Amino acid sequence: MHVAGFDTHNAFQITPSGLVTEIIDGTGDGAGNTLSNSRGVAVDGAGFVYVGGRFSSNAFRVCAPVEASEVVRLGAPPNPAAFLPGVTSGPVIGSIWDPVIDHTSFLPGATIDFLAVGAVASDFPSPLGTVLVGISPLSVVTSSPGTPLAVPIPVNWDIVGVTLPTQGGSIGSGLEIVLANALDITIGTF
Repeated sequence: MHVAGFDTHNAFQITPSGLVTEIIDGTGDGAGNTLSNSRGVAVDGAGFVYVGGRFSSNAFRVCAPVEASEVVRLGAPPNPAAFLPGVTSGPVIGSIWDPVIDHTSFLPGATIDFLAVGAVASDFPSPLGTVLVGISPLSVVTSSPGTPLAVPIPVNWDIVGVTLPTQGGSIGSGLEIVLANALDITIGTF
């Protein structure tokens, strides 16, 4: 279980009844200090950590685990299904999400691959293909053709569970732009 306010070196194991069975203090010193439940550490129904039967002065809000997801959306008319999910993982906080464009049959002579991340999904035809991310993308990431696109997902607990549309595409040697499918992603903790 991840706890908002801790960095990625800390871990809580919380039983279904809400008791914290172990807190691993990963201060980065390699000591791996462990506090056991003998201190009476528990989590209340609102997700706040209590120590010794009273609210801890260093209380942290528990962030429920959320599975990252990548859902393919082709659009109408459908774009080629060339924008593939992350190679090593889905969009998980504190990691690099690395989807890739497959050029087996999609613009084999591409010179640049890109993905756009938007705040809202769209679905309107254009000369480039169906545009599946709102007109003003939040971010654009590029890579060499067929190389995974590296999208850092920040360690920000406020974005856990947020769903965003993303769309892949490529630029050819004649500077033509061709759009692929979308991956509607949900930011997760695992």
